[in-house]
Amino acid sequence: MSTSPAADLPSKPAPDWPMLLRGVGGAVLGAVLGYFVFRWLRSQGMLGDMLPGFAIGMLGGYLARGKSQILAVFCAILAVVATLFTEWHVQYSEKHTFVDFLTKLPSMNSVRLLLMGFGVVCAYWFGRGR
Repeated sequence: MSTSPAADLPSKPAPDWPMLLRGVGGAVLGAVLGYFVFRWLRSQGMLGDMLPGFAIGMLGGYLARGKSQILAVFCAILAVVATLFTEWHVQYSEKHTFVDFLTKLPSMNSVRLLLMGFGVVCAYWFGRGR
């Protein structure tokens, strides 16, 4: 009796869709919350460039109530988009288009770029869930 090699391989578990939906909802809520907190901090003269990514990861991972690598990657991608949009909209939208902002991104202050990157790393790390 012979079995095919594919039958011997363990199958991947199916994603837990309710958990992923809770996590995505939390991540989107975190993006909105991060935008408004960033905007308020900037009006006070403080740096908060990592807040959109941090809030995405914290709320996405917390509300998911489970572990998921897929959610972590989603949170990191959303954090990149939300951080760039938030930075542009709060600081540069009156004077520059989004494309102009992206072309000037490499010449930005390195501390702010590090804070943005730290926010994306936090989104991935905390977005993995508990």
